[in-house]
Amino acid sequence: MDMNFFKRKTKETEEPKEEQVKQEQEMPVKVKKDGLSHLFQHFTNLRLSPIPFFINYIPRGQGLTGQHIREILKLIRPGDIVVRSHNYYLDSHLLSSTFQEAGFYLGEVNETHLKQIAQIEDPKKYTTGKQIIIHTTSQGHQLTDLLDFCRCDGLAIMRFPKQIKLIKGQEIPESVNNYFNELAQNKALEGTAKIEKGVLNLLLQDKAIEFSKLFKIFYTLALSELHQPHEFNFGFDNFQPFATSELIYFITKTICWNYDIAPHSKKILFKPYQVIEPDMFINANLEEVWKVVL
Repeated sequence: MDMNFFKRKTKETEEPKEEQVKQEQEMPVKVKKDGLSHLFQHFTNLRLSPIPFFINYIPRGQGLTGQHIREILKLIRPGDIVVRSHNYYLDSHLLSSTFQEAGFYLGEVNETHLKQIAQIEDPKKYTTGKQIIIHTTSQGHQLTDLLDFCRCDGLAIMRFPKQIKLIKGQEIPESVNNYFNELAQNKALEGTAKIEKGVLNLLLQDKAIEFSKLFKIFYTLALSELHQPHEFNFGFDNFQPFATSELIYFITKTICWNYDIAPHSKKILFKPYQVIEPDMFINANLEEVWKVVL
């Protein structure tokens, strides 16, 4: 009998084939979790609010990723309108809209601008930097770093055209005309307001205006609102969740109506309000630069 035969069989049995070893090495190793480890996995999804005390379960954080934010930083320009949404918040369901908040991108805001333009005595109480958005919260108008504003589950960037020209069939809203007429009667039609009135006249003369020139006006108006918010009612009802939309309307009142941005009636919990919901900026005649909704 050939003893070498048994030796070869034994060797083949004891030594697994190279391909088999490779497959076993590539297979993921499953680590068995004990009960406490499994429990803490769910603890990481709980958020605690001490005052008032409550606990809510959120299985994931904000939807926008680092890659999303890098794209936003690359594309966004001063003068863009930015709208965002948050999941797992009650208002996102009650307002029946894709986006719940808007902001106006200013770009760089520094302490010198706040002192000279906004007449802010203590600019350190505001956020400054290279990429700043102005928006409205329950505490009033705020400056927020773009990175902080991107902590959300959905975001879109909308942009006015490079050249602004009167669109056929569009008319200056009565509320905007009344605003400038009231300033003229009170002999307050000067400075930025006088320049704004000149913009309207150019549009009525069917002349094109560079948006980059208009943005300087918008920037001044935006920062001025931090110190002394306007009191004129452009036809809005007081509805806090959409307060930033009214701010954006005031800043861009010389041109936004030309792109179908104006207050309209919207039922919220069966009650009609004259508002501009953030979704209107999406549906307006603006360029959609970037949008992700998760």
